[in-house]
Amino acid sequence: MNAATAFAHIAAACLKQFRLNEMVLSWSRDADALHQARVSLRRLRSLFSICKSLFADSRFDHLRDELRWLASALGNARNIDVMIKRASDDNLSRRLQAARKDAYGAVEASLSSVRARSLMIDLAEWISIRDWRSGETGAALLVRPSRKFASTVLDKLWKKVARGGRNLIDLDDETRHELRISAKKLRYAAEFFGPLYESKTEAKRQKRFIIAMEGLQDQLGSLNDLATAPGMLAELELTHTAGAEDLFNADDKEKLLHDAAEAHDIFVDTKRFWR
Repeated sequence: MNAATAFAHIAAACLKQFRLNEMVLSWSRDADALHQARVSLRRLRSLFSICKSLFADSRFDHLRDELRWLASALGNARNIDVMIKRASDDNLSRRLQAARKDAYGAVEASLSSVRARSLMIDLAEWISIRDWRSGETGAALLVRPSRKFASTVLDKLWKKVARGGRNLIDLDDETRHELRISAKKLRYAAEFFGPLYESKTEAKRQKRFIIAMEGLQDQLGSLNDLATAPGMLAELELTHTAGAEDLFNADDKEKLLHDAAEAHDIFVDTKRFWR
């Protein structure tokens, strides 16, 4: 399979994942559906970032920017869902539930907007018609082996995560957030391109690699939840509500930092399936 065909297949799968969860959100306020809708948008945005070098298309940057907008439109509701799960005080929980109603109302408005509808139509058209295969760049895509492209991408992302996670405990929140984004891209790329590595050994290594990436992502995600909780609580005017400080407890952070460092060590020691 060439790189252009691989991109189109993966992009279509990401878009399908979003539309299926969007359908659930049209008749419910299901937290898992919202989470999976955001995951699908993150996967699609990561794919665009990973494959940016493949395109010389004027619509590429516009579509990527619109995906960023739509993902951010779902962000507050997801952050509130996370805090509700961690809230131990009944009064805080009730106030978060009230904020959740407003946040999901904003999600529904965004998903039903002309802007979101146009984005879905434009994406489907762009992926399926594949105008980006025309011209010199497109011609090169048609002959570039997808596995060769994938190995180059995976190597680059692996080095970024391996180096970025050194001395993870001492990193500041912003640097750790950047590491988390790089880890997501690597995990998604490993899932996107995994089927290209078909031998039994490669398949086993890919499975172990994904498990290691999941472990690292979980710890970095929990640290990010702690880092973003104060700002979100302030935005909701809940900073001084009883139980609010429990959502960003320093003791929790200390444990998560050590767990994340251990998960990073496991990731570095896990064999790369594409090599």
